Amino acid sequence: MADKVMLVRSRLSRIFLLRSFFDYPISLKWNTFKNLGFARIAKIGWTYACIKCKPLKNEKNLEDFLVNRFGNELYSTFFRDYTEKAWGVS
Repeated sequence: MADKVMLVRSRLSRIFLLRSFFDYPISLKWNTFKNLGFARIAKIGWTYACIKCKPLKNEKNLEDFLVNRFGNELYSTFFRDYTEKAWGVS
């Protein structure tokens, strides 16, 4: 009887947003910075730092949970639309 062999495939997941592709999970690569632009990167960094300094106390829903982990700007840029489509809840 022949040995069973598992096939291993490399996989690439990407998000199409703002007419550009982004690696998923989001990574801090030059392409990410180039596609988002300095202003949006600064806002993402600022809202992330703010939420880490003063997180939401009571996470009442999935949005609160995600904002607490990623900051409001990163959540609204990458995850809000997907979450609404996947879960069917705005």
